Amino acid sequence: MMKRKISTIMAMLMLLSMTACGRTPEVDTADDTSSQTETAAGMPQQNNGQDGQTGDQNNVNPDNGADNNTADQPTIDPEPVDSVKSAEDAVRFISNNLYSLCSEVLPMAVETRALDMSDADAVQYNTGLADTAGITDIVLSESAVGSFAYSLVYVRTDGTNTDAVHQSLKDSIDPRKWVCVEAEAVNSIRLDDDICVVMGSAEQVDTISASLRQAAEGVFEQVGEPMAVL
Repeated sequence: MMKRKISTIMAMLMLLSMTACGRTPEVDTADDTSSQTETAAGMPQQNNGQDGQTGDQNNVNPDNGADNNTADQPTIDPEPVDSVKSAEDAVRFISNNLYSLCSEVLPMAVETRALDMSDADAVQYNTGLADTAGITDIVLSESAVGSFAYSLVYVRTDGTNTDAVHQSLKDSIDPRKWVCVEAEAVNSIRLDDDICVVMGSAEQVDTISASLRQAAEGVFEQVGEPMAVL
């Protein structure tokens, strides 16, 4: 009897020991696996992502972007011109010769460009001219941001009917073309066979007209006096 009791007790102890050993590894293994997952799958992935982005940003994207932008943008000659024989010369004359003398009265951002002479709607909207006979180029300079009542129109003519073109400009150019804003004053100035019309606030028009005559010295043989259109 005693041996049988001892055997039964030993069997129960062994069963309890085996059961305890089976449960403990399951709990410990689950905890360890969770910890390893956070460390191995979380942190290394984050570091690898950061390292990958840093490498791409520093070594690839900025350089390629800068190179592409530089290649796409035309080189602009910052030097003033000493004669105006083309639309490009007129753009440079306005941007380099003139605006360097009166930057304080200009809009924050100004875009100066040649109009497409085949676009009759754009020509008429910006100049009022329905007939471009005798005109070789038209250059427009206005604010590139928002609606500001400032515009400078430079018209190059071939000299055959400059007086008629000048009169048409004075009669037709619209100081209210922006609809929501309008120019306070308009001046026109003859530069040899070319015509420049400036419209904006009274201060802008006065300052730019005076600067235009100064910028034109040595570039044109005949520089007219500003004529008030409005």
